Amino acid sequence: MNKVYESPTMVVHDDREPLTIEQAFELLWDGKLIRVNDPPDFSAENESDIYGREFIIDITDILSRDVLESQSKEKSEKEIHEFLRGYEIYR
Repeated sequence: MNKVYESPTMVVHDDREPLTIEQAFELLWDGKLIRVNDPPDFSAENESDIYGREFIIDITDILSRDVLESQSKEKSEKEIHEFLRGYEIYR
């Protein structure tokens, strides 16, 4: 388990497997799910607020099925990359 944060009153470990945006796209394109969450906010006033909620998403949470069927894989990949850029991504 990786230690990701430590303070005098708390130690946070994370055993999730991080993904690159490219790896996440390939999983989504293959119909699999990924987990995303906002980056940690180590400046949060309360330690319990450092990490936000995690969400499980599939490709249709980013692009509708109609859009996916009507545009190229390359265009979909670009749009998905842009969406995922602001998140931490995990398997």
